[in-house]
Amino acid sequence: MPAKKRRLESRQSSKACHHVPQYETDWVGRTYVGCPICNRWKVMKAKPAPPDGKRLAA
Repeated sequence: MPAKKRRLESRQSSKACHHVPQYETDWVGRTYVGCPICNRWKVMKAKPAPPDGKRLAA
């Protein structure tokens, strides 16, 4: 007798959802990106702006 195939659709997959990502900032200043529909959020790390060559170090 062949083994039953399990349905993978019923489980919540670890793949990203197909909704448009939204960015939100809390009162502390942390920025989150995620999906309010799927209720999945991740903290974004702050990226400093790349040097443009116009500013000189003091």
